[in-house]
Amino acid sequence: TYPDALNTIPNLVGLNIARNIQMPSSEIYRGLNEFATSSPSRSTLQMVYGGFNNLEVMPVSFKNLVSIGLFDLSHNKLKGALTPLTSAVQPVQIFLNNNQITSVPDNFCDIDDIEFILLNDNKLTKVPNMFDASSPYTIDAIDLSFNEIDGFNPIGYKGMKVSVLNLSGNKLTEFPNILYNQTAFNSGSTIGMLNLSGNQMTKFDSDSFHGPKLFMTESFDMSNNNLTELPADFNASKLPYLYGLDLSGNSFANFPYGPLNVSRLTIMLIRNQRNAE
Repeated sequence: TYPDALNTIPNLVGLNIARNIQMPSSEIYRGLNEFATSSPSRSTLQMVYGGFNNLEVMPVSFKNLVSIGLFDLSHNKLKGALTPLTSAVQPVQIFLNNNQITSVPDNFCDIDDIEFILLNDNKLTKVPNMFDASSPYTIDAIDLSFNEIDGFNPIGYKGMKVSVLNLSGNKLTEFPNILYNQTAFNSGSTIGMLNLSGNQMTKFDSDSFHGPKLFMTESFDMSNNNLTELPADFNASKLPYLYGLDLSGNSFANFPYGPLNVSRLTIMLIRNQRNAE
């Protein structure tokens, strides 16, 4: 059972109940929900570690944890759509990887202070629209790898401002042209490193590499897809600061010379190309 005495401690800043797999889902939910509802420390708690448990639903009352900086509910059994934490919650690090989450609401939390958000190894089908390219702050890493993502939802998409975006191991069949493009809803994404390896991409749309902040991307990993060529404008005019490019494990019949006029290009991998057979 959850030790209820934890919920009576005043001025608690850290709570670690990770790796209690003997607790049933209902019991760990009850304890955490009561903590966030009535504990005298609900407004002082800065870190909660609840990974490697059996939790199936994130407590709605987590919206009361207004001082939370880190919360880790990785390796649980969280299912379906997440419940919003509201804009009053401003976490710095979020670990929700290795669950069964299918969607994240646009208003999940305030994103201004986020440094890391891990949502890899879930069941997301679309990239969450909780991010905003117009934010003055840059997120260090957004990990959405190994989900079931087949694209973006253009309704409510506001772009993103991130150093490393990992979309590897998903179900994208073409390069997501919405990613960088400036629209009425966003100012164009700023991405330092983009990982699209291990998808099912076969092509690029004509406007895939358009956007006011595209030039800031320094690294692409597009290995292990089914690409046969790069767009004609994949060169120094669009990507003047390109440092690294991995095209290994695709289906190029001809060498892609376009990127070679980028003066900063230092790493280019194009090994293990193969045809349909």
